[in-house]
Amino acid sequence: MLDYSVVVPHYNQPGDLRRCLRSLLDQTVSRSSYEIIVVDNNSQTPLDPIRKEFGDEIHLVNEPQQGAAHARNRGMAQAKADLLLFTDADCVVAPNWIESCADSLETSKLCGGAIEVVTENPARRTPTECFELAFAFDQRKYIEEKRFSATANLAVHRDVAAQVGAFRDQVSEDVDWCWRAYDAGFPIVFAANAIVSHPARRCFKELTAKWRRLTREDLNLRREYGFSLQSTMLRQAAVAASPFAHWIRVMRRKDFSLREKTGAVAVLFAVRFYRFGYGMRLLLQDRRAWQARKAAVSAA
Repeated sequence: MLDYSVVVPHYNQPGDLRRCLRSLLDQTVSRSSYEIIVVDNNSQTPLDPIRKEFGDEIHLVNEPQQGAAHARNRGMAQAKADLLLFTDADCVVAPNWIESCADSLETSKLCGGAIEVVTENPARRTPTECFELAFAFDQRKYIEEKRFSATANLAVHRDVAAQVGAFRDQVSEDVDWCWRAYDAGFPIVFAANAIVSHPARRCFKELTAKWRRLTREDLNLRREYGFSLQSTMLRQAAVAASPFAHWIRVMRRKDFSLREKTGAVAVLFAVRFYRFGYGMRLLLQDRRAWQARKAAVSAA
């Protein structure tokens, strides 16, 4: 009988997926106790080499509706075990990841683990990689202060997942799903020993692509949850002001050279100003939708 179902969404990352799957097959729990469900989301890259290498070790399915949320939902629908574990195709999980998630789920219904940012070549880190090392994936803060976990490292009891429902597309799906779990009476806890590693973005182009997506999804979520346009604009202004407080975090890094610190601070200011400008442009374009949503919430 299966104890755990691991769900891995995939889109055009066969090399990363291969590393992820190899780490999932090197776990401290019995291999017969868990299944690995890879949900491909219309990749253009053929997956025949993955099928050939891993064979019956994985359950490979396709989700035709584009989006990671839909892929995770397909994975949940295919899962057979009572404990559901989520990670991403570009992550590598620690050997005790499944075991640590299971330990946490003995006393909680929902947990998120730590995410360690790694670089391609630690001896030659780019300014963007150094920025990501300093600021990306603060899971403890996400979970303990903001009540959500990134879906790159999330585990839940199947019955809770059924009550919370599907992941939703076009919004910050991890935030939205965990907030709905919290509202249903299932607060998330931090599982410090359940560790996955996630690659840092290497260049500014990759970083801005990430933040365009996250900013769109965050603003959609705030609008749906009834936050006002004014408070959201103030929040965007705080993003622009934040580098003046956060640069010191970079300068205190003992593992960064002076060159790396200078580069990371430059990226910090550049990406926060970029996020501010992009977010404000979206808010001004969609202000009628925000006003309509505010009227609907007031009338409810």
